[in-house]
Amino acid sequence: MSTLDSPTFVINFLASYFGALHLNYVTVFNCWNPEGTRTGAKLQFFFILTQLIDTVSDNHHLMGHLSAAVRFVKVVDLSSGEGGSLEIGRGNRSRVGMFLEYGCPRSRELLDVCAEARCFSTSVHWVMMNGSVLDALGDVDLYVDADIKVLVEDGDDQLKLYDVYNNGKSLGGTLNVTFDRVVDVLPSGEIRFGRSIVDQKSKYQNRNNLSDITLRIGTISRKFPSEDASVGNVLRFLESYEERNVDAVVRIGYMLTQALQRDLNFEMQYTHYDSTTDNVIGAILDNRIDLSMSGTRALNEKMEPLTSVLYYMNYELAFIFKTPTSDSLLDSPFFRPFAPETWFAIFLTILVGSIVIKINHSLEARYQEYFLGWTGPPWFSAFVESLGHFCQQGAHLVARNLLGRLIQLVIMTCALVVYNYYSSVIFLTLIASPLISDIKTLSKLADSRLQLGIEDTVEARDYFHNSHTTNGASYLARKKFTDHTWTNRDIGLERVRHGDYAYHCEKTDAFGWIRQNFDLQEVCDLNVLESMPPQPIGLLVRKDSPFRELFTLRFARMQELGIVRRFTEFWITKKPECFSESVVSSVSFEGSFALFLLLIAGIVVAFGAFTVEIGLFREIWTRINPEKLGIYKVT
Repeated sequence: MSTLDSPTFVINFLASYFGALHLNYVTVFNCWNPEGTRTGAKLQFFFILTQLIDTVSDNHHLMGHLSAAVRFVKVVDLSSGEGGSLEIGRGNRSRVGMFLEYGCPRSRELLDVCAEARCFSTSVHWVMMNGSVLDALGDVDLYVDADIKVLVEDGDDQLKLYDVYNNGKSLGGTLNVTFDRVVDVLPSGEIRFGRSIVDQKSKYQNRNNLSDITLRIGTISRKFPSEDASVGNVLRFLESYEERNVDAVVRIGYMLTQALQRDLNFEMQYTHYDSTTDNVIGAILDNRIDLSMSGTRALNEKMEPLTSVLYYMNYELAFIFKTPTSDSLLDSPFFRPFAPETWFAIFLTILVGSIVIKINHSLEARYQEYFLGWTGPPWFSAFVESLGHFCQQGAHLVARNLLGRLIQLVIMTCALVVYNYYSSVIFLTLIASPLISDIKTLSKLADSRLQLGIEDTVEARDYFHNSHTTNGASYLARKKFTDHTWTNRDIGLERVRHGDYAYHCEKTDAFGWIRQNFDLQEVCDLNVLESMPPQPIGLLVRKDSPFRELFTLRFARMQELGIVRRFTEFWITKKPECFSESVVSSVSFEGSFALFLLLIAGIVVAFGAFTVEIGLFREIWTRINPEKLGIYKVT
């Protein structure tokens, strides 16, 4: 009898093998019954009862030994060729062990059921016995992540353990059988494993060649939105450097897929879908493609069975606008250095200073009128004198007493600090850096006088019309949206260039257009207001994809080597730099209007005061010398 037919050996082998893996769940598929195919003997009727008792004893012995190594053990009988569906018993467990005694009536059926249920994966550790199982495994989809060990007894009665997998029978893969180690049985019945050859490297270092399969890749393109577009034309466009700001996301995915192909040597079959992501997502969900290279954003409920093997960029929607001019006089560059309350304090200081100057000089005139022959300055002259201190125009009226000079010194010192701070802020505003808008939220944007334009996409309509966030998106939509709000990118960004317009689109697409059409001054005036949190974009596969772990490891290696960064920096257009030292911010007419308004108001007040002064003079002169008034009239 072969060693593999001995229940004692099988029990000891499984307890040693699964115990070393530290598994909690083990399912055993065998056919230890009175008509078992393991011995191949035709038993007589009077031996059946004895064999049945031995079988039950063997299974109890098996469960007893395995229970000492693992926590839960289940035995499934494959002896009957008829019956209901097989219970694999995997459930939601992440790491389980399974043993198959191949040659039982339903063992071939079990292989097909497991292949369909994706039980040959990295989380299920299989052990099979009987060399004929290798022929059966050649017709089954095992895939590259399968963890299958087959124990075979060769012609020298030596037990050898083989590592078995294929890259996907349905994709053209062939069976790979690699010798792993020798298994020795000591005279005491103890199982001793030789040194593993396969485990000297990581799992996917041994499985880094997919040259026998053809992977199905799905893609979309905004350049070719129709599903009827030629795949060849789409690929030629993705490989070219034309219109670099178009389909940047898909181009990065294409380059990464090409790098992955050169690394793993597989062939690729491309399928082009229309520009909406629903079709390509449906293709992954239905297992019609193995990988989407189109770059898909954050997953929703429909995409729950999917996952990303690499996130390489963020999808960022934002409003882009130039710093708007303000209608408020207080927001003028000449008023902005000080807050309104500061301006009030300065004016109050000038007024108090003029009163102090007037009082001081009036007191001096009263006590020294005999020597000076002067009655002191008028109120307006005192006010102009105080204002001159703040404007650094010097002092015309100098006090003669110590108290007055100390007061003037304090006022001039305060004026010096205020003047220098004001002039410094003006200089920095006009020379050092461009002015940034204070519109930092969607609510402020809704309350501003900027007109809106939005790129008409499914994401934008869903976000603004169905948003339940508290960032002001729904408020902005209610207050600002019209039928003319939805417009294409070229028109919207051109309106941004002319000012007082905010356009909403994906930042990467917008920055490419801006680099080509905006000058340095316009670039420095740009503001970016994100409308929603960035959403990562990645390459999608199914969560149960046999290539998920392999692709994740390979792409992680590309990130370490800088390959992913190289592609993203080449194709993703960043915001154009503002070289502020090369740009001098000019004051617009709107910004300087307050100064001209102040000048006009001063002239009007001056002419008004002059008119009043002439009228008063005529009245006084008439009362003093009425007879001379006619002389002046004649003259």
